[in-house]
Amino acid sequence: MNVTYFYTDDWEKKYAQDCLSGKGVTFVPGIINDCARLDVKTQLLSVFLDSQITSDILQRLPELKCIVTRSTGFNHIDMQVAKARGITVCNVPAYGTYAVAEYTFALMLNLSRRIREGCQRLCEGNFSSHDLTGTDLRGKTLGIIGLGNIGMRVATVATCFGMKVLAYDIHVDQTMAKKMGFSYVSLDALLAQSDVITLHVTYNQKTHHLINRDTIKKCKRGAYLINTARGPVVETEALVEALDDKILTGVGLDVFEEEWLLAHPVQAVLDKKVSAEALRHIAAVRYLVNHPRVIVTPHNAFNSLQARQQCLDVAIQNIQAFIDGKGANVVS
Repeated sequence: MNVTYFYTDDWEKKYAQDCLSGKGVTFVPGIINDCARLDVKTQLLSVFLDSQITSDILQRLPELKCIVTRSTGFNHIDMQVAKARGITVCNVPAYGTYAVAEYTFALMLNLSRRIREGCQRLCEGNFSSHDLTGTDLRGKTLGIIGLGNIGMRVATVATCFGMKVLAYDIHVDQTMAKKMGFSYVSLDALLAQSDVITLHVTYNQKTHHLINRDTIKKCKRGAYLINTARGPVVETEALVEALDDKILTGVGLDVFEEEWLLAHPVQAVLDKKVSAEALRHIAAVRYLVNHPRVIVTPHNAFNSLQARQQCLDVAIQNIQAFIDGKGANVVS
C-alpha cells in the first residue's frame, strides 16, 4: 500500500520508520498544506492536527482510502467529503491523559500565582514583588466541564491541592463521584460556584461555543477559565468582554479558535476563503496574547515525550491494521 506520512520532528520520523520498516511508507517533512506536489497514488495518509485535510486536498488524492490522524480530535479533516468518498478515518481515541491534566494545573498555577506578570517585571529590570499577590488553590472550588479520562485525572489532582470539585457532564457516574469526593451539578450551578473553571470536553455541534457571552455572565465574578480542550468550545470575543468587564480575573488557553490560521499568517492574509468572522477571532486572540492576565500557549498540552510516544504507538497500530485489511479506531 502507498502510505504518505507527514511529520514535523526528526525523532518522530525515526520512531515511525523503525516501526513501519518495509511497509512502503514515504515520510514528508512539514504539513500537507505546504506541500506543493502530493503523491496522487497515496492510499493511506497519516497527519497531525496541524495539517488541514480540506476538500481541495482530498481532491488531489484520488486513490486515498484511509486517513490516520495522530490525534484524538478530527475536526481538521473534512469528514463530510471523506465519508462521501468512502475514505476511512482513524484516530487515537485517548492519549496524553497525564500530560494534559498536568498542563491544566501549570496554567492554573501560572495565573493564580501571577507568574507571567512576575517574569515580565523581571525582564523590565524590576525586582519588586509589590502588587503581585496571588491566591492559593487550596480551599477554592474547581469546576470541571467534561469528566472523561482527562477530566477525571484533573479531579484527582485537584483533591491533592485541597480543592472542592464540582463536575458537569452529560454522563453521570455517581459511584465514581462518591469514590473521588466530587459532586455533579448543572452547568449553571458550576459556573456560579466555581473559582476556577476548566474545560475537558470533545468538540462537536453541541459543545460549539459552550462558553459564550451568555454563559460567562453566569460565572462567579473573579473566576479563572482554563481551556486545554478545543478552541471553538469557547467564544473568543466573549473572553475579551469578560476580561474587560472583570467577570473573569484570568484566562489560560492552550487552544483557541482559528489557531491554524494564526500559525499560518500568510495564508490568513492571502486566502480569499477566510471569513470575516475568522479574522475577528484572530484579532481577539492577538488581544488576549498581549493581556497581562491571560496565558496563551500554542496547543502544547499534549506535548510530553511520554504522551507523544503513546500517541505514535496507537497511530502506527492503526496504519498497520488498515494495511492488514482490518479496522482500528475507526471514527468514520
